[in-house]
Amino acid sequence: DHVAIPPEAIMSLQGDHVAIPPEVEAAISLVRDDKQTADWCLCGFTNGLPPLTLLGSGHGGAEPLSQALASPALRSTVAYGLLRTADKIDATTMTKFVFLSFIGPDVPVMRRA
Repeated sequence: DHVAIPPEAIMSLQGDHVAIPPEVEAAISLVRDDKQTADWCLCGFTNGLPPLTLLGSGHGGAEPLSQALASPALRSTVAYGLLRTADKIDATTMTKFVFLSFIGPDVPVMRRA
């Protein structure tokens, strides 16, 4: 199965960075802010191609993030997530961030690299 790559996608892949839309920046900022309830966000490339889009965000930890990744809508998506967790060691609570990458099972093999 052959998928044509649009010229604008080729141009954005040749640069040294990927443009981050304002809604993705805002979602990441909320996850990084300990005073906010949002503790995860997910962004990605539909069909493995730019542009980067916000796919979801929320609270509740890894379980709702996992449920978002299991969505049939993400089968052909390359996604990146950020999760904020708290780790308590003795009397100290430390905030930690987990970055994840996800490649949906329907992303073509040549786009998986």
